[in-house]
Amino acid sequence: MSNYAENATPASHCDAMLQEINRMYHDLDTLYQSMMRDMADAPVDSIKKATEIMNSLFKNAGDMDRLITESLISMPHLADSTKDLLRKRDDLLRLLHQTNRTLVNKAANIKSLLRHEIANMAKNQNALKGYKPVEMERKSIVRNSF
Repeated sequence: MSNYAENATPASHCDAMLQEINRMYHDLDTLYQSMMRDMADAPVDSIKKATEIMNSLFKNAGDMDRLITESLISMPHLADSTKDLLRKRDDLLRLLHQTNRTLVNKAANIKSLLRHEIANMAKNQNALKGYKPVEMERKSIVRNSF
């Protein structure tokens, strides 16, 4: 955020921040798409890493959005380039919202499937316990020696 020239006009400064935030939102969308594609097969560590990256991007984007809001409030009128960048930002935010909703639904479906599989495995384990020979259960050391 400090890479913007201090002598830049408020409009060019705002445009530069909007271009940066649009890059961040584009990176978030790319990360979302990757997570959706690999969610079922990805190892837990890669999901954790992607989540950390996503949280960092969201934090940076939130900080940048606050600066943009302050900049927009101080501007008497918006340049056409600023309006175009704001439209692009809105489009990216709508896309992120939709993708996030799809990702959350997919994660909920996977969670439900895993819950079902774990419940079935527990039932099967209980059923298998019924097939253990009785004499194999809880023999004491003394009884084993005879």
